[in-house]
Amino acid sequence: MPRRDEFQRWRDQQTGSLPASVTATAAELNQLDGWSPLELTRDNTVLQTKSANYTAVLSDAGTVIDFGSASASTFTIPANSSVAFPIGTIIIVTKSGANTLALAVTTDTLIGGDGSPTLSASGGVALFLKAAATTWVLFGVSLT
Repeated sequence: MPRRDEFQRWRDQQTGSLPASVTATAAELNQLDGWSPLELTRDNTVLQTKSANYTAVLSDAGTVIDFGSASASTFTIPANSSVAFPIGTIIIVTKSGANTLALAVTTDTLIGGDGSPTLSASGGVALFLKAAATTWVLFGVSLT
């Protein structure tokens, strides 16, 4: 029986624990109707929370990453040579804490971020769009 069907049967029975025979990745579970191990936004985008410096990984593509810490942090997009995000990738970064959040791209080109961009106000939002192999475009609200 496919994992999705087995998981659906378990969920319908509400036995309280996942059968040992069901193994699935978070991405597979997020595709199941009506249940998710991760918090989702309204459009079913995965919402992650971070409280310290963080460098994006391939699985962050299409996600929202929120920094809620009171201490200063840095969000970094790694070089294309180390993590090759597909062109068209979008990563949204939000700031809900009282921290200052620095935004960085290692060796690739960042368009729209003058100097060292930061999100300084709570509620700030930055959207990173990969426009070419080594080019990211940055849009934002409360971006300085």
